[in-house]
Amino acid sequence: GAIGVGEGGGVSKADKETSDKAEAGHLARANAPQLSEFGQIVSSLGGENEVFLASVLMSANIFDGLEPHEVAAALSTLAAGEMRQGSACFLEPSQPVFDAVAQIEPVAVALLQAQARAGVDYPVSWSAQYAGLVQGWAAGMSWTEVMAETALDAGDVLRLLSRTIELLRGTLMAPYVPQHVRVSAREALSTFNRPPLQDDFLRQVQAAERASVRADATPEPRTPEEEDEEDVSENVGDSDDFDYVEGEPEYDEDMAAAIAQE
Repeated sequence: GAIGVGEGGGVSKADKETSDKAEAGHLARANAPQLSEFGQIVSSLGGENEVFLASVLMSANIFDGLEPHEVAAALSTLAAGEMRQGSACFLEPSQPVFDAVAQIEPVAVALLQAQARAGVDYPVSWSAQYAGLVQGWAAGMSWTEVMAETALDAGDVLRLLSRTIELLRGTLMAPYVPQHVRVSAREALSTFNRPPLQDDFLRQVQAAERASVRADATPEPRTPEEEDEEDVSENVGDSDDFDYVEGEPEYDEDMAAAIAQE
């Protein structure tokens, strides 16, 4: 833009500073590091290890030929790796899902090796143990049917399905994800996110679990001061001389004088 001219015909100090700042900003933007496509995917995701998820999404052919419910099942293996293992599940995923999981393993191994070289230790976990359960739900099985095929409790199943929804949404919203994978994620979400995932059941389970944790927790040892306060509280509560009377408390001059002398 135009630069102002001072009384002596030169550039004013204020306009010179403005011009210098504008030029510095332009240079900073021109030289600022730009996120790669992979970096933009990582920054758009959430989870235990966004780099692992982005690596899987960007790996060629892992999701090729999969139906939407199979894409959901394959993605769920990344969420299932965060869960405790060993509970029975009688639903097995389809062979294409097993094939996709087989392609995820070398991606995980390569990332673990890269992390070791860099001296970092982020979790890289995956498991196909419950992929059949997720595939069944995504394919339209009812909640009752799914629960009849696993020894997992309702809270664990809801966590797995909810986390898989997050992965599907992340896949749908992340940039540079192959279009056919994005379309499959959208179709899977259309049948995946239904009751009880859409109602208050999940919050009720979570509240019950928090209450159970609090009930099972070992109480922390109390300080002598806390024990004295509790004793005083119990004595007051159990005293036959304590009567609650509505209205303003009476002013006791003798008690006030005694307190003032302490």
